[in-house]
Amino acid sequence: MGNDTSTCGTKDNPCETIAGAKVIKNQKEVCLKSGIYENSTIPHRMRWWKTEEEEGERPTLKCLNSVSVTSAGDLMWSGIHIQNCSGSISTVNIQIDSVLISSSILRSSRIFNTSITNSTFLSSFSLSVQFGEHDQGQHLFTLDNNRFLSATYDFMAISPSSTKSQVQISHNFLGPNTKMTTSLRSWTELNIINNTCGGISSRSSLWIDTIQSDDSRFNVLHNRLGYLSLAIKLIVMPNLIFEENFISRAVVTIQTTGDSLYTSRPKSQLNIIRNRIGSAQWLLQEEHTDASNSEEIGVNEEALSHNILNNNTIDSLEYSIQKTVIGLITHYDIRGNRFEQVTLLAASLNSDVLNLTENTFTRTNETFDALSISQIQGFTIAVADSNFENYDGAGIAFRDVIHSAIYVDRVNVSNCRNGGIRMNLYNSRAQITSCTVHNNTSPSDGGGIALFGDNAAVDISQSNLTQNFASHASCLMGSLGRDSSVQLRDVYMTVADNVTTTTDHSVVVLTSKYNTSQVNLQCTDGSFLDAREQEKHLLWSCSLCESGSYTLGRGMIVADNKTGTQCNKCPQGAICEVGKPVSSRGDFWCGATDGELRCHPCPNGYCRRDDHPWQQPCVGDRDGILCGGCKDETTLGFLTSFCLPTHKCKPQLLAVASLMPFLYSAVLMALPIGDGSIWKSTSYFIQTVPLLGRSFLGFCLGTFNYVQKEAFSLYLPFGTVLILCLVSLGLCVIDAIVKRRKGDARVMHIEWKKRSVISRSTAASVGALLLVYSGVVSSCLKLLFCVQPGVWVMYNDGTERCNQTWRTVLIAISSVTLILAPILILLLRRRLKRSEETVHRDVLIVLEGCYRPGRKYWESIYMGRRLMIAVAYVFITNEAWTQPVMHLLMITSLIAHLYLKPFVTKVGQNLETICLISLTVITLPISHGGLFIDVVIQILIAFPLIVSGSLMGKKLFVKLRGKWRKRCRKNELAEESEALLINISL
Repeated sequence: MGNDTSTCGTKDNPCETIAGAKVIKNQKEVCLKSGIYENSTIPHRMRWWKTEEEEGERPTLKCLNSVSVTSAGDLMWSGIHIQNCSGSISTVNIQIDSVLISSSILRSSRIFNTSITNSTFLSSFSLSVQFGEHDQGQHLFTLDNNRFLSATYDFMAISPSSTKSQVQISHNFLGPNTKMTTSLRSWTELNIINNTCGGISSRSSLWIDTIQSDDSRFNVLHNRLGYLSLAIKLIVMPNLIFEENFISRAVVTIQTTGDSLYTSRPKSQLNIIRNRIGSAQWLLQEEHTDASNSEEIGVNEEALSHNILNNNTIDSLEYSIQKTVIGLITHYDIRGNRFEQVTLLAASLNSDVLNLTENTFTRTNETFDALSISQIQGFTIAVADSNFENYDGAGIAFRDVIHSAIYVDRVNVSNCRNGGIRMNLYNSRAQITSCTVHNNTSPSDGGGIALFGDNAAVDISQSNLTQNFASHASCLMGSLGRDSSVQLRDVYMTVADNVTTTTDHSVVVLTSKYNTSQVNLQCTDGSFLDAREQEKHLLWSCSLCESGSYTLGRGMIVADNKTGTQCNKCPQGAICEVGKPVSSRGDFWCGATDGELRCHPCPNGYCRRDDHPWQQPCVGDRDGILCGGCKDETTLGFLTSFCLPTHKCKPQLLAVASLMPFLYSAVLMALPIGDGSIWKSTSYFIQTVPLLGRSFLGFCLGTFNYVQKEAFSLYLPFGTVLILCLVSLGLCVIDAIVKRRKGDARVMHIEWKKRSVISRSTAASVGALLLVYSGVVSSCLKLLFCVQPGVWVMYNDGTERCNQTWRTVLIAISSVTLILAPILILLLRRRLKRSEETVHRDVLIVLEGCYRPGRKYWESIYMGRRLMIAVAYVFITNEAWTQPVMHLLMITSLIAHLYLKPFVTKVGQNLETICLISLTVITLPISHGGLFIDVVIQILIAFPLIVSGSLMGKKLFVKLRGKWRKRCRKNELAEESEALLINISL
């Protein structure tokens, strides 16, 4: 490669070895070709020599033993590989650029500037630099754009305290598992800028340990590191800018140990802004080494120090402040940050101020408090405009607060599982204003706010403590000692609904002096307010009523006025169990009046049959008192207890229904008098079935209330009777007029099918009265039946009051005609028997024509049975009794019918037997559920109707066949007569 000559060392004449003595002596710049060089001495100037077109590995210099570099000039290395070199350097400046360095330890002293740039550190490296005093300006120590691969690297730079100095650590790359430690002494400015690592989760770390003098500045900017440790020890608090860094874990310790008067030191400022840090630990410690002079140092309020931590995203922050100096007041401003967890420890001999404002706390899956502030002494701490939500620990926890003032303002604490706000106060005061503490729980005391300590003053105002829960004192616990005081002003509190047996139901417990003003408390539904107040003890509980008692709504305090402070006895029809809301039994309706619950048996088919919340009793779209009304857009239907949608109504059927009395009147007038058994049994069966409480069909004709519906139901029977009575009366009037004028009652003898018209109309009127009797009785009784669930209302329509005039008229008419009808029938029979008139005879046939001798009175028995069924249907309101009573009536009727056999014809006897058996089975006291039972009941209802229809059809067929045969016989006789006449004539 070259020759070791006296002139070697140039580009055209290189040396063979670096050990050429002449090279070292003349301090020439050594240019090295690619290769490995082993030497005991190192030139202070070396660089890689190659042409622009030449390729190859950079030259490697291996040190055989300890080396020494001494020069009056600068050390300048470029483009080479330094390996296994240990020794000392004595030059003015150190400039290392684009060098590979591995396993080397270098020391230097009395250096002015040191610069290591664009280099790669392959393995462990250590550099110790002692800077000397110079008059050429400030010292510079630069580590810029270097790559530190996986190893441990140590740098130490010591600068004279009398000289301005600057450290620049920037644009460096730290590989995985790299640890870079930099120890600095007496530097006035430190810049750590744009350093990166091999992934934010790597184990690379940057350690800065520095001891500074007065007026130091630190800039930590735009770094992306796995771990950063910055330890600063100096006389006074420095100015620090920590901005826009992305660090997995950062540990910053700043410790001052000044011994001068702190009122004259410069104002310092720590700015921690817009960083993204996984875990951060800040320790600010200010100590006074001469404690004997501390009392002579006054507080200069104009000399303020500011520590700012704004707009950062930090998962876990541990912030510790320890001040044992008197003098400078420091303001700590923590604002606009996003945290998962914050732990603060703060103690000061001054009246320092710590503000935590506009921060957001977001929970992870770990268990910890959102904001934990411990060992507070000599501070004014304000927490404002922040949210604390969904933590397994407490929302805000103040522990061991001594001689301090706490302000919590406009804070939301919710869904925390170890209490909302917890404070331990000693000789301190706290003010909680305009806060919302919602849905927090605690396994012990104070789900919302818990106060402990001694000699404390607490003021809680304009705040909401809602839905919090704890085993003791769900909203507020105050155990502060008897010399403490708690003031509640304009506070609104509610209790959580998750009532369990693990709580004593206390809501507010205070064991100190207290004062309340405009306090509002709302207990859970079904609990009463138990307020016990003494001079230095306050206990408000939302207790549950014992089984068998209840309270409606909830106990409350409204503007200091207490309501709902006692329990009521559980009424019949309600279920009152401890720990459960009041409910209604099946087929009962319960309503509240003046704070008391009144329960009544519900009309059949109106209410739920199972136990249910007392506020939700109705079925079938019903609503209102006793479920007597209908919901919006629904109306009462016929043949059903449900309310039907109004859009399904068929008002066009009203025209058809209005003609029914005329049609029914015509049918009754046309029927033979002796055909009453089939019509009676069928009609009685049809009218009795709806009274048994089983209805499966339903229709509506329009929008009707209950009175209108019942009045319309009475239109057919009353209309039929009225029409027939008018016909009879009209004929009687006409007959009287004709008889007066002509002396002959011709109208009385007008016949239709061998019966006079007046006889037919009169008999039809009596028959109609008998057929519609049970329906009219039940409708009238239902309109008359009233109960008092607060006010007197109709039982079957709780929306209608009973103090109406028409009811008085109805009572008078019904009591005379309907109830006494069976007796009136007996009297009528006795009178008709003494008369020989045709009309009276026909009426008597209607009354007793279908009954055999000795049982002619059976129509009164019939009416009495229907009256008892109607009375039982209307007035027995307990579902448990309705079916058994109805069943008993049906069995009694069936037995009497089978034993006495009242009907004259076998067909009438059999049809009535079928109807009574069907009614007896229908009234069996069995459960109402199941499709099978419903189908069986429908079959039982349909079968008697089918039988009666077939009997009517058979009877009609027989009659028509007889008429046809009679006509045929008449024609045969006519033909025979004609033939006989012809034979005679012949």
